[in-house]
Amino acid sequence: MNQTLRNGIIKILAANILNLGFNLITNFALPKYLSFETYASIKTYQLYIGYIGVLHLGFIDGLYLEYGGKSYNCIDADRWKNELQTLRFFQIILSIGLFLFSVCSKNKLAVYISLSLMPYNMLTCFKSLMQALGEFKKYSRVVNANTILIFVLNILLLFAVRQDTDTPYLMAYFLTYTLLWIVLEIDNLKSIGKSSDRPKFKFSLLKKYIKSGIFLMLGNFSSLILTSMDRWFTKILLNNIAFAEYSFAVSIEGFVNIAVTPLTTTLYNFFCYEHNDKEITRIRNCVLIFASFLITLAFPAKFLICKVVSKYQSSINVMFYLFAAQLFFIVIKSIYVNLYKAQKRQTIYSLRLGIVIIMGLIFNILGYLILQRKEAFSIGTLLSGGLWYAFCINDFKQMEHKYNEIVYLIILIASFILLGIYVNSIIGFIIYIIIDFGLLNLLLKKDFAYLINYFKRFIKKKKLIGVSEGD
Repeated sequence: MNQTLRNGIIKILAANILNLGFNLITNFALPKYLSFETYASIKTYQLYIGYIGVLHLGFIDGLYLEYGGKSYNCIDADRWKNELQTLRFFQIILSIGLFLFSVCSKNKLAVYISLSLMPYNMLTCFKSLMQALGEFKKYSRVVNANTILIFVLNILLLFAVRQDTDTPYLMAYFLTYTLLWIVLEIDNLKSIGKSSDRPKFKFSLLKKYIKSGIFLMLGNFSSLILTSMDRWFTKILLNNIAFAEYSFAVSIEGFVNIAVTPLTTTLYNFFCYEHNDKEITRIRNCVLIFASFLITLAFPAKFLICKVVSKYQSSINVMFYLFAAQLFFIVIKSIYVNLYKAQKRQTIYSLRLGIVIIMGLIFNILGYLILQRKEAFSIGTLLSGGLWYAFCINDFKQMEHKYNEIVYLIILIASFILLGIYVNSIIGFIIYIIIDFGLLNLLLKKDFAYLINYFKRFIKKKKLIGVSEGD
């Protein structure tokens, strides 16, 4: 494995361990001590906030593609300051428009969304630049700062102020985004340096980056729609309690996203200059193996739900379907999405996702008509993930994909769901691990052996470094 890639993954993974701990406490504390209504309102805000990224119309994605694989030394300070100023002005106009609309419609959630638009998208811009430039240490610091700030504010509101209304919690998110944006603006001045002229809004830059990033933005937006579609169906068709329960399952699933962030973040920069199909195929299979062990987090989560937040036990079935879907989504987002971006195939990426979203709608509607309960939508997410995975395989035929890998996925997913839903969490965990090890040695033996040997070499190297430093 490339040393730069390995170092980037290790940096973000180490930082995300801290991130994981704070998120674990937050995601169990909020549902335990807040009412269903307040918790549902917070989750609705989080659902909506993900969609405001579309309001930069692909400008940030255009910058992401422009600077992918480069370094800070390659950035022209004058040009960058104009690009940033153009984005600021564009987002201010949109924020004012959305705020006025929200006030006129008397929608409290919409007001907080409009206030969050500018800081959230500017924060996204700086994080995207860090990813594109391979500045993973800085990126991990920003992600951790975001998690810690929200954690501290939530805990204060829960136990010091003892609030059970949504307004203080929504304000906490807005303040966090704003503070981090200000800090990154200051850091940007230090990293890029001062421009010779005063930064200006340039329509030509707005047009250029929207044009180059629009399809990537549509692809990312479509991906967001696909992965949040189930919550929309739950919110619209079921009651507030069902939405809170479903959102709780999604928040637990979020632990997987935290753990896989090192891969999704670093691989784009790596794929910008790595074009060896065999090496990429090996990395993909290693990511699949990693995902198969990562989803075992669902078993201890089930144990904690039963012991700590028993009022959310009906979320368990949903949680296991969503975790099973992650076997597809982890590989897709880590490998295939980054390949679409690195190879400038944004148009195909968007078109494929458009088809998957339409099929996802059909899966969810049919599931609801048949089952008429929230599990239907998590099953729809699983089926959508499988379909998207099939499209990715077809689009990257140069990457070898054997039938034994498909057999491995099918058996593993079926075992995981059945054990998670019908068997005790501890026993289910043990049996699943045994099945996974058996399947890996039977169907993916070479890749599994490579991964084990790699970690052995890595640990041995670290021990030797430790010994030399001790001497």
